[in-house]
Amino acid sequence: MESCILAMMGAGMLWFSLSDRYGLLMNVKFRPLTVSGAVLVLLLGVATLAGVQKRRGANTFVFVVMLAVVVVGKPYLPAVGSIGQSDPGVEASLWEQVDTKRYPRVLLLDLSSRRPSEEASPGRSVTTIGIVKRLGVLSDRSSFALMTTFMYCCLADAVGFGVRVQWDDLDSIEDGQLAIVSGTVHNEELPIEMPNFRSGRAMVSSVNQHRYLVAKQILSYRQEDRLPTMTDAISGPRKERFGQALATAEMWSELDGPDRYTVFVPVDLAIDAMDGMKPVEMPPTVLESFVKAHIVRGDYSLEELEEVGSVRNLDGEYIKVRSANGETTVNGSRVLFKNRRTRNGVIHFIYPVLSPDASNLDP
Repeated sequence: MESCILAMMGAGMLWFSLSDRYGLLMNVKFRPLTVSGAVLVLLLGVATLAGVQKRRGANTFVFVVMLAVVVVGKPYLPAVGSIGQSDPGVEASLWEQVDTKRYPRVLLLDLSSRRPSEEASPGRSVTTIGIVKRLGVLSDRSSFALMTTFMYCCLADAVGFGVRVQWDDLDSIEDGQLAIVSGTVHNEELPIEMPNFRSGRAMVSSVNQHRYLVAKQILSYRQEDRLPTMTDAISGPRKERFGQALATAEMWSELDGPDRYTVFVPVDLAIDAMDGMKPVEMPPTVLESFVKAHIVRGDYSLEELEEVGSVRNLDGEYIKVRSANGETTVNGSRVLFKNRRTRNGVIHFIYPVLSPDASNLDP
């Protein structure tokens, strides 16, 4: 039984290694390695079927050879930067913005297949969705790859499939962003040799060598747009008191506008520990000043704040940033959680609340 399984595995591996479908699932540079492994397994299976006794160390020899194949093949593993896998929920929200009667959807997996459906055949107008992958060899031809992933049982955790998209305005798209592309399918006249790269969880990725898409319209969804809004990031447990202060001071609309901000959000415990008036007790002018003292115009990570040393808040006062013994403070308040990215800025959670001015702090 073991001999039959080995022989069948070897024959199947050899057929796959020599077939023209190999490039769909594997980097073609792997071909000599998989052919060698397949021949080895096939010979071992045939030999045992013929009654040849295994010599001592035969299994060890097979293991060493297969290990050598892996070691030699390691340099051919994806060397180009990876891109993420699309989120079904985000895809659904994108499609809600599209008139699907006017732009009927074609699955990218169908479009990248060697045997596409009639809807994805050359000359047809299609609309599909995928993750943008920028590659140098494609940029030279005003193109990028639009990728999706497909799960395979036993063969691989996932395999990436995609199609070349011709688009003149490459500066308008970013590597890794989700995009809906509408255009016309064409036959690929000059296949492009491309490096292997990761697409989502896929170890190997393949771009269709037979067809490409000439884009007429692209609706992109930037990585930034997948982030929470500033209001969503500040609202919620353990930080809702500052969110309530923002709402009462009528600052939400400004934070959700087009400008970028850095917000130092005191956690609820910090506001509870305040001496004197709490935000809910402050008159409007005092509350507005309190809120503005925690907001800086511009997008600053904590590392950037440490580098510049100080910034001005919306009230015009300085916020000094100090770092010592692995702890960073802003106007003496400890930064508990840093660099919470939102669509239009960044949030740092602090304790206690910020002092009104940094002038009384040591330089």
